[in-house]
Amino acid sequence: MAKLRSSARLLAVVALAANVLASAPVLAQAGDAKAALASADKAVKAKDWAKAQADFRAAHAASPSAQAVHGLGGASYELKAWAEAYEAYDEFLKSYKDAMGGGAKALAEKRLKELEAKTGAVTVLVNEAGAEVFLGDRKLGASPVRALVRVATGPHKVRVTKAGFAAFEKNIDVAASARVSVDVALTKEAKTGRLVVKESGGQAVRVIVDGVDMGPAPWEGELPRDRTTSPFAAQRSARRRKRSR
Repeated sequence: MAKLRSSARLLAVVALAANVLASAPVLAQAGDAKAALASADKAVKAKDWAKAQADFRAAHAASPSAQAVHGLGGASYELKAWAEAYEAYDEFLKSYKDAMGGGAKALAEKRLKELEAKTGAVTVLVNEAGAEVFLGDRKLGASPVRALVRVATGPHKVRVTKAGFAAFEKNIDVAASARVSVDVALTKEAKTGRLVVKESGGQAVRVIVDGVDMGPAPWEGELPRDRTTSPFAAQRSARRRKRSR
C-alpha cells in the first residue's frame, strides 16, 4: 500500500513537472510580448515610429493581441507604410474590434477607409506548389500564398522561383483600390543548350563533339547542359582536325 502511495505521488510530481515544462514556452512568449509592448509604448511617446513598428510587430508575433495589432497599424500609418497599416487595421477590425475602448475602433475604421484609396490588392496564382513567391523585396512564402496581398499603389515586381523551373518575373502597376491578379505558369528549366560551330577561314572541316563526328562545319545542335565536356570542345576539335590536314 505504501508503495502504491509512493508511486502515485511520483506520478503526480512527474505530471506537474510536465505541465510546468509545457507551459514554459507560452509564459516566455507572453513575457516577450509584454516587454515588446512596453518598449513600443515608450517609442510611441518618443515618436520613434520605426522602433514602435518593430516592437508592435514583435509583440504581435509573440502573442497576438488587440493592443499589438492596433499599435502596429498606427506606427505603420505614421511611417506611411500604407499596406502594412491597412493589413493591421483590417485584422484589428476583424478580430479585435470590441477589445479596446478609447475610440480605437472608430480610428481603425476611419484610417482603413483612407488607406483603401492609398493601396490596392494583388493575387498571385502559381501552377506549381512549393514555389517561392516574392512581391518586390517582400517574401510572401511558398505557393499557394494567401488570396489577397495588400500593397501601396504604383509599380511592383512579382518574382516566382522553384528548383528545376525557369524563374518567373513580371512588372505590374497597382491602382488605388484595384485588385490585380497574376497567373504564373512555371515551366521546366531547359536541360539542353544550342551549340553553333563555324569555320571562319573557308576551309572544309568536320565537327567532332566528345569523339563523335557530327559532320562538316558549319554545324549547330542541341547538347545536354549537364554534360561534363564543355561545348567549346567541339570548336577545339574542329580546329585540331583542320590543322592536321
